Amino acid sequence: ALLGFALASIRQSVSADYWDNNDLLMEKTLSLKTDTLQTISVDAGAGDMKIFGDTTTDTIKVSASIYGKDLAEDEYQLSLEQKGERAILYAHITQESYKNERIDLKISLPANLILEVKDRSGDIEIESMQGSVSIDDSSGDIDLHAISGGLKIDDRSGNISAITVVGNITI
Repeated sequence: ALLGFALASIRQSVSADYWDNNDLLMEKTLSLKTDTLQTISVDAGAGDMKIFGDTTTDTIKVSASIYGKDLAEDEYQLSLEQKGERAILYAHITQESYKNERIDLKISLPANLILEVKDRSGDIEIESMQGSVSIDDSSGDIDLHAISGGLKIDDRSGNISAITVVGNITI
């Protein structure tokens, strides 16, 4: 019986991810036409993000998965708005319960936009960007693929992987 308990404990710890498998509270989608935009600024708190540059679109599309047990509507902020030639995506948990609440983001955007990312915690994947990419990251891994407009990274914790990056690179 003791061996069965040990195996169950190992199986459970292996299947639990960093975010403690919080329940999915809701999914939301946001979009914004980019006719007059040159830059997108992403300001994210806890959560993973995947960003994909697309040469065939003129719209920023965001799919957000909000995780947190008993998280109320006023305990997170999620917005995408235009200010001049800049789009601003804001995704943060506003309450301080520290129960591993998070907002995971999947973002599709025109590949030629300038991308600025400020991220507190979580992994970042960015692929197929032709505009410059700037990342200010506190914690989490960064995976980059096919970046051709230059790259600047300020990273305090986590691994960085870059494949096919062209232009000036500052880390």
